[in-house]
Amino acid sequence: MPFVAGLMALASQHSSSFRRRVALVWSLLAVLLTGYAILIASGPSVASVGGLRTQVIAQKVATVLLVLAVLYVAREADHARER
Repeated sequence: MPFVAGLMALASQHSSSFRRRVALVWSLLAVLLTGYAILIASGPSVASVGGLRTQVIAQKVATVLLVLAVLYVAREADHARER
């Protein structure tokens, strides 16, 4: 998923239909998802209470930011279509 977000950042950066902010949002999302993937792969174990708490909080934060980013990009796509 981080790779796809990175490709979307490149595509929206080269598109004349979208504002530069869209590429920035996709780039930030790619960084977020990369960090989340690293945390899941090599972060604290869910066998401990602290590790489970860390992974659950990271999951919730990543999900909320992902939904907000997709909503923003969808809104920008609507604006680009109207122009």
